[in-house]
Amino acid sequence: MAITQASFKIAHAGASAIIKIEGRANCNSTDGFNQVIDQEIREGCRNFILDLSECIIMDSSFLGTLVRKVEEAKNSQDCIQVELFDASERILELMEDLGALPLFQILKTDDEPSVSFKEVSLNTNCDKLTLLKNSIQAHETLLQCITKLEKKASIESLIKMLKIELEAEENK
Repeated sequence: MAITQASFKIAHAGASAIIKIEGRANCNSTDGFNQVIDQEIREGCRNFILDLSECIIMDSSFLGTLVRKVEEAKNSQDCIQVELFDASERILELMEDLGALPLFQILKTDDEPSVSFKEVSLNTNCDKLTLLKNSIQAHETLLQCITKLEKKASIESLIKMLKIELEAEENK
């Protein structure tokens, strides 16, 4: 059974790119999200608003990818800013639980810009190796944010499992 991935729509308001994430923001969505962000950064955008009003769920792989993008930009002097709009309580709890929430500004519902979104078409046919590598990298990034020892141990255990699976796939 295939795991569905999120779809992305984009709009621009002033100097900000507003990316609407619809559906399940999971490990299968990370490559597409990277493509959208990278394209906007190449075009000079440094301010991002992630509209999560239609994001059903976000998993730790997607969150780690998001955190990695923010951290990469800081390290490269790109100074991007990422704001979250209309995130569900469940997503905010995940971010808080994994220590990532302080990296983002949270916008209130009355801050919603009036924009027209356009669908983003992506080439996101990742193979299993790419998905495993993306997930390992995302979780290694999250380890830097996590302060709760039990969560850190849980993520470290997951990374070990993913690396074993990656090694098995590479040896096929």
